[in-house]
Order: sequence, then structure tokens, then C-alpha cells
Amino acid sequence: MDWRRILDELLARLGSSLTAVDPVTGRWLLAAVGLAVGTVATPPAWRLVRPVVALVHEVGHGLVGLLCGRRFSGFVISPDMSGHTVTVGRRAGPGTVLTAAAGYPMPALIGALAIQAAVQGRAGIVLVGVLLALIAVLVRVRSLFTAAWVLALIAADGLLWWSGTTPWSAAAVVWLGAILLIGAWRHLIAVALHGDAGQDPGVLARLTRVPASIWILLLAMPMLACTWWAWTGLSVPLKPHWAAGEASGCADRPQSAGEARRLPVGPSPPGVTKLQAVMTGPSGVTDSPDVEPGGGRRCADLAGLGVCPAEFWPPSAPCRCS
Repeated sequence: MDWRRILDELLARLGSSLTAVDPVTGRWLLAAVGLAVGTVATPPAWRLVRPVVALVHEVGHGLVGLLCGRRFSGFVISPDMSGHTVTVGRRAGPGTVLTAAAGYPMPALIGALAIQAAVQGRAGIVLVGVLLALIAVLVRVRSLFTAAWVLALIAADGLLWWSGTTPWSAAAVVWLGAILLIGAWRHLIAVALHGDAGQDPGVLARLTRVPASIWILLLAMPMLACTWWAWTGLSVPLKPHWAAGEASGCADRPQSAGEARRLPVGPSPPGVTKLQAVMTGPSGVTDSPDVEPGGGRRCADLAGLGVCPAEFWPPSAPCRCS
């Protein structure tokens, strides 16, 4: 076995993972989000992925405990999908409260991070980060069931990473992020409706003398922020897909007084996209500025002048009008 060759291949894969690639968009993105919603909403499928959410929940307790100066002794996920984490430190105080409060928001935070990274072409970094985190927490596992789940996740994540950043692997990162985000909400709602004093809001109530119902609302606030952040990442690449049927191009729109359309000036030199914005009004053509991406005003900046914003060449490419 050529270990040097294997090491070189690993380093090459790692380097490619740290390089931004084309972000996941369009049908891949829609399929990933839709599949995640269906998975969480379907009881048999939810039972299969719920340990992933529970794992991030418990590791969240341990990570915040470490940051607060506590010692992270270990964690367990049970076959009934409950779990607990052991951290050693003061019995009360801000650090103890933060450690107890970290569980429910953590899957939402990690899920939003994964979604944002994938839609920005950084899915490879997420896969590497998840792989390293799973290997690190393996030494904190305190049951065979938990160890089996962590090893299975390491294997699945490693296969995705080794396959390279393909559209389906990037979509898998979005799916995982959405599972964590939606699953965090499902867990918190279940606790709000059927929770007992042994769960996180009850523990926080005993530590602070603030009612558990108030703690549920407080835990929901960072989760709302994470949900909004994830949505801002998803809405940008999904907007052109939703609007694809609304406008097929600027030339298809009837031009009236005060409206504008954008025409290509060609042929364009290799590597340079040169476009001409032609504004029409009551007196006809009033302006025809050349626009080159990387210099001068971007096409989107002309929207304020009434010019249809688009950044595509050749003319056959879609021109989305606003």
C-alpha cells in the first residue's frame, strides 16, 4: 500500500473542499428542502433521522459547557431518542444556565450554518467540519448505541466528502441543515406541549426560578433568528427559479413610455461581457451606456434608472425583468 500516494490524495481532496465552487441552486435546492420537510413530517422517516438532531442537541450542551469553563465528561443518546450530557462544574451560576439552555438552539444554529454555506458554494467545508467534529466527540460517547450512530454518521459524511462537491452532495448538506433546523423546532414544540420537569426548560426553571413556559419562549428566540438567517440564504437562489415563468426575457415585454430594455452589443471580446442599456421614453432613445462587469456600473445598478437588470451573455441567456 502506497501511503504517500494516499496522503497526497487526501491532501488534494482537502484542498478542493476548502475551495468555493458553484452553489447549489434550482431544482437541487428545492428537492433538498422539500425532502427535509417531508422527512421531519413523516413519523417513520423522522424516527430514522431524529438521533442526528438529538446528537447535535447533546453535543451543544457539552460544547457550551466547555466554553463556560465546565468539564465535558460525556453524552448518551438512548434508543428512545432521549439523551443526556454530563458536564462537571458549579451547580449554579451563569455558566450552568447557559450550558442547560444550549441544547435546543444548537441544531437550529448548525442547520442554518450548513444551509448558508451550501448556497454560497462552501458545502465541502461543511462536510470536512462535520467529519472532524464527529471524530472529536467519539471519545465522549458513553454507550454502544451512541457509538454506533456516531460511527455511521462518520462513514456517511466521509463518503459524501470523498465523492467531491457535486450538486447532489451539496444538496445533501442543505437537506441535513434543514433537518436540523426543522427538527429543532419539532423538539421544542413537543416539549412545550408534552414536556416534563426533567427536560431542559424544567431544569432551567429550577436553576433560575423563571417558569419553564418563559424559558420555552426564550429558547425560541435564537431559533427564530437562525430560521430567518437560513431563509435569507435560501430565498436568493430560489427567487429566480420561482420567477422563471413570470418573464422569459426583456424582449418579450411590451415597451411603453418610460419603460426600458437592455440589448447586447456584440460581438464581445473573449472574456469580456459588454452590454448596452437602451432607455426608451417619450422622445425615443435617450441614453446607451456601455456596461462591463468589473468596471463601471453593474447591470443591477441600472434598475433605478428603469433599465431591466440582467447580467447574462449571450443574448439567448435569460433576462429577468423587475
